[in-house]
Amino acid sequence: MKKLIYSFIITSFLLGGGVAFAYDDGGLVNKIESSGGYADDAVRVLQLVRYPEIDPNRPSISAGDVVVWDTISDDGVTVNYLDKAGSVDSVAGVIVSATIPTADASGTAAQTTGRRNWGYMQTYGLNTNVQIEATTVAGQSLTVHPTHNGFATPADDDTVVARVFGFAYDAESSDTAAGEAFINAR
Repeated sequence: MKKLIYSFIITSFLLGGGVAFAYDDGGLVNKIESSGGYADDAVRVLQLVRYPEIDPNRPSISAGDVVVWDTISDDGVTVNYLDKAGSVDSVAGVIVSATIPTADASGTAAQTTGRRNWGYMQTYGLNTNVQIEATTVAGQSLTVHPTHNGFATPADDDTVVARVFGFAYDAESSDTAAGEAFINAR
């Protein structure tokens, strides 16, 4: 009778409780780190944004372009070039999507969700493709260029008094170079 009771208990445990297996945790496949990964993996913060322009003759926003918050839309996800909306103090970040084309329909951010005019912008971390206009020195602060759309410029330039959004990682010796910069536009 005892054997029958024990076999009943074991059978109900296996059927009702399931089976647990132990595995070796030595592989990276099972590892989740909240710190962002290994020390040589750069932490980057990306944000989904939209480009509100409907004009088909207007150029797309491209990777490396520095953009500002669109203060006309006032929704927290719409970015634009400086000449359309915003100010030199409202720098949002650097575009990382290959291109964000102009909108194919008008409307608010909620009305145009999922359309072609959405893409990603970087607000924090190392970016190796920032459009910088002017010669920079490593460690020099960067701000949005006041007259050249999509470009950054050294913040200590006499013509610019604006919010700093990052610093140059390397020295750039020519204008309009895609340079390395650390972005901190949050």
